[in-house]
Amino acid sequence: MHYSFAKFVLIGIVSALVAVAAIFRDFFRKGEDPSDNGPRALISEFLGYWIGGFLLFYSFVAEGKHMQ
Repeated sequence: MHYSFAKFVLIGIVSALVAVAAIFRDFFRKGEDPSDNGPRALISEFLGYWIGGFLLFYSFVAEGKHMQ
């Protein structure tokens, strides 16, 4: 059975967790609230980490030799 949709959803969830962990890592390292620069900055930081993490994880699980 082909689980491409489940794999796509799982990659999205894992990359979102990595994005949140990256934001909290900066929070604990710097000691300042990540939303100090405003909610737009926090949302754009999350989206940037999420998209980057998604593309990274997807590149490792893409099917076929031409996709990797």
